[in-house]
Amino acid sequence: MGHLKKPEIQAAIVKAVEEQHRPAQLELEGVTEKPDIAAVVAKTVDLVTQQTIDIPRILVVPRGEVKSGFKSFQLKLESLKYPSVSDELWVQHLRTNQLEVIALGRGGIDEARLEDYVVGGLVDFDDVAYDDHADLLYDLAGQTVRHFRSYLSEEDTRKVLRCYQRDIARFIHAQMQQHYWGGSRRL
Repeated sequence: MGHLKKPEIQAAIVKAVEEQHRPAQLELEGVTEKPDIAAVVAKTVDLVTQQTIDIPRILVVPRGEVKSGFKSFQLKLESLKYPSVSDELWVQHLRTNQLEVIALGRGGIDEARLEDYVVGGLVDFDDVAYDDHADLLYDLAGQTVRHFRSYLSEEDTRKVLRCYQRDIARFIHAQMQQHYWGGSRRL
């Protein structure tokens, strides 16, 4: 917070406040007092720095080599079956029996490779570090993509991976837990 007391920082704050300060009505010269914005900024900065506690940044870095991780394994994907995802949502009003078809947009990010959907979902887990497990993650992602491509087109596979990314990642992560090696596990 000490950086707020630097003259160049306070000058930038004063300039920003002056640009945004507009009186409620037109002022007549000499009738109303202009506020001393620099004094207000200085007093505010003083109060903020007095009432704020700086929190130090702490970085915990393990020493030595990592003694835990996940072993490579073959996924059991037989029970992982998702139907093709439709681009349309059908709505039927019960009172009038009127039918509406709503086309879904292409929201979200299109990954360059289908495997990236799976890897993106897996690295959201606290115990999966991309840097330590990249080879394994892409191996598992490749297995998953091949599984879906065995019964879906590439475009339908992309839709399923996008739509069910979290569920697919949870499914794979659960199997990863059975292939963990090293220190104690906290789940």
